[in-house]
Amino acid sequence: DDQLLAQAGEGVDVDGGGGHDDIYVRHTPASRGTTVDGGSSRDLVTLDVRKAGFGTGSPITVDLGRGVLRTRARAARVHGLEVLWIQGEDARWRVRGTQRNDDVIMQGGRSLEASMRGGRDSVVATRGRDVLDLGTGRGDFANGRRGRDTCLGAERVRSCEDVGSGRSGRDARDGRTPTPHGLERLAS
Repeated sequence: DDQLLAQAGEGVDVDGGGGHDDIYVRHTPASRGTTVDGGSSRDLVTLDVRKAGFGTGSPITVDLGRGVLRTRARAARVHGLEVLWIQGEDARWRVRGTQRNDDVIMQGGRSLEASMRGGRDSVVATRGRDVLDLGTGRGDFANGRRGRDTCLGAERVRSCEDVGSGRSGRDARDGRTPTPHGLERLAS
């Protein structure tokens, strides 16, 4: 069980290895080619992008299944991030989960569009307008916080004004997600 603190510059690799780790990664305007690997155990990874210089309202995508964090200008590799705490600037976040149990906690950010797929997932969103699709897993929890939020496929819901009835409608066989309320589907 490790506690790792890294300020991501260019080509920084953070590897938690085995055990339950707490990993804190601070992104800066110089962050390029960063890799964060939580390892095989359930880890808490904090991504601090408050001083990263992504720009107001910029789209930021974290695809946990494909292992990618992507912005307009930069990309990073992410692996084994089961509990993801994002300390964000004024950005529009998109998070795509895995078939495993994933937890996402937002601190900051303009909005969140989450597509969590399967597993027992938990999402605590931004203060803006969020769309949280907890997918086909069971025992999911969604907290939209402030703003007019849409929550789909969660058994336990807090602070969501538009709660979808039943499951999210995702086709569990191929992982495709319908476009909820006209919002763009997470980039593949």
